Amino acid sequence: MPNNLAQLLYVVSILLEYGRHLAATIERRAAMPGFALFAALFGTAKLPIILAHLHRGILRATALESLLLRRAATGRDLTVSPPRLRTTPSAPGTNANPDPMNEPLNAQIGRLNAERASHDAPIDPDHLPTREQIEAEVRRRPIGRTITDICRDLGIVPGLCTREFWDSVTEAIACYEGSILNLFDNMLHKTEQYQQAQEEDPESEQSDRAGPLYMHQALGFQLGDPLIELACEMPVPAAPDPVVTNTERHAASVHATGPPPALKLAA
Repeated sequence: MPNNLAQLLYVVSILLEYGRHLAATIERRAAMPGFALFAALFGTAKLPIILAHLHRGILRATALESLLLRRAATGRDLTVSPPRLRTTPSAPGTNANPDPMNEPLNAQIGRLNAERASHDAPIDPDHLPTREQIEAEVRRRPIGRTITDICRDLGIVPGLCTREFWDSVTEAIACYEGSILNLFDNMLHKTEQYQQAQEEDPESEQSDRAGPLYMHQALGFQLGDPLIELACEMPVPAAPDPVVTNTERHAASVHATGPPPALKLAA
C-alpha cells in the first residue's frame, strides 16, 4: 500500500465507521444525558436533520474510500499538494484559470462567503443527494475538501478524537487542498446556531447540566481508539480508564494497519 494512500485510508475508514455507528445509535443517544453535546455539533437537536447530515457524510466517506482503494489497486501513490503562495497577479485576461490564492481580496472574501453560505444552507431530509451525485462530487473535488465536508457532516471536532487521530485528519486536509480554518469556522458557526435555536425556542430542552461535560465521555470512546467497534452499547465508564499508551492501543486494535508512516512529500 503506498504510504500517502494508506494514511488517507486510515483516516477515511475511521470517519466512515464512526458515521455508521452514530447513525445507528443517535436515537438512543437523544434520550440520554449529554445529547446536547452532539446536537450542538449539527446546529440543531432535530433528529431528521442530524440523520440527514450523517447520511450524506457516510455517502461521501464511502465514495472517497472506494476512490482511494481503486487508486491503491494501481500501485500509484498520491502526491501531496505543495503549499500555495500568493504571487503578484497577472494582467487582466492573461490567465484563463486564475489561482484563487491570487484573486483580489474582495473577490476572495465574496467567494469564501458564498462557499460558507452553501455549506450552512439547511439540509433537506426529503431531498438528499443520490449516491451517483455524491460519487461525481467526490471525483471532481480535491481530497482535502471532501474530508472537510465529511467532518462537517459527521460533526467531527477535536474533543471526539485522540490527539494522534486528529493530527492525521488535519494533515490529510492540509496536504490535499482542504482548509483547516474552514472546518473550525464551521464548528463555531454550528455551536452558535444551536445556542440561538435554544434561546428562540422556550420549549426546547436546554443542555443537561447533569450530563457529561466532555464529548469523549458522552460518546464512550474516542475516534482513533480500538474501541469503536465495541461501542454499540455506548459504555460510559464510572471511573477513568486505566492509562494505556497509544502504542498499546494500536497493537490491540483490529485495525492494526494504521496509522501508517507519515506522508511523504514529493521531491
